[in-house]
Amino acid sequence: MDDPQHYRSLLAGILDQPMCLIWCAGIGVDEVLSEVGGQSHTVVRRSFRQTSEAAYDAMPQQAGAVLAGRLGDWVLAIEPNGFQGSRLNVLANLSRDGRALSVFWNASGDAQIAYAEQGRVLATVDPFDPEGVEGEEPERLTAWIEALPFDDDWKVAALAMGELLTGQRLGNDWLTADHLSALTVVVPDSDTPAPTDERREFIRMRDELLLREPRLAELFADPTPDRLREVAILTAETACAQTGLAGPLIDEAFAALNTWRADTPAWRIREALEELQHDLLTQVSAALPTAPVDADGLQRQVFAANVLLAALNEDAFTAAMDTIWRIGMIWLDSENNIRLSILRHSYEEMKKRV
Repeated sequence: MDDPQHYRSLLAGILDQPMCLIWCAGIGVDEVLSEVGGQSHTVVRRSFRQTSEAAYDAMPQQAGAVLAGRLGDWVLAIEPNGFQGSRLNVLANLSRDGRALSVFWNASGDAQIAYAEQGRVLATVDPFDPEGVEGEEPERLTAWIEALPFDDDWKVAALAMGELLTGQRLGNDWLTADHLSALTVVVPDSDTPAPTDERREFIRMRDELLLREPRLAELFADPTPDRLREVAILTAETACAQTGLAGPLIDEAFAALNTWRADTPAWRIREALEELQHDLLTQVSAALPTAPVDADGLQRQVFAANVLLAALNEDAFTAAMDTIWRIGMIWLDSENNIRLSILRHSYEEMKKRV
């Protein structure tokens, strides 16, 4: 990257907002729009700013909007304030006949870089821990990371990574031009069946979990839209249990959620949770030099607090949607992964009935 100022200027100007960028090879523009949830009947030509306005206007009834167009031999898609391209099953589908790189960040401090080839996600990285690259072939990102200034500005580095991969520079000319743009819906998880033995094991574990957890079983059996708040609550409970986030404030938040009324003072609890997040982030910074394992645990609790904050949204639909999205930033053990799969399924069924 010879000119970091180029991307700094973009990020300080037209790209100064939460977003997901996806560079794709081996796939057409129309297909990219479809894979990230673009609705065919809403496709028009827009610039990036017009797509950003459309995305904010479309929420919360729809997931947002996406802009996609050619950048050299590649397709670049950008979701202003969106996240579909950060979901690993979506990225895998985008790469099924080629390659795909996604870069995502939001206003809550969540971020991810991921790379896929031929339908397989090979590497992911948390930009706030650039040494913690995970996946089947982490070296696919490690070599690029070593050549880029993550200590300076990770977003600059991530945009430069896209240029390094594609050989094409993203600039104002592309962002101000008109490309295909569509309103989006949340992309469902892939329904490709797993191998028979794995599928049977999943069903066995799922059924055992449903027997042990009546609330989850009732939700799974009767996913009506009036139970959207329950999806948000159970997702937040899963996040807190997985990360060990506990204490009087967490208890108060769940008490408010479980007795939700129109006059629930959610704003006060949200403010306290935001202060808790700030304190946890301070502890993360202090722990990083000498206790990276502790710092990682604290960072996961920051993500869990973010899920709980989403559950406290006054709009139950938005609460359910955002908690399911935000918990994706947390590593879950096998049982909690199954629990989340049940919650996602229930949410998708509810969404069809809204």
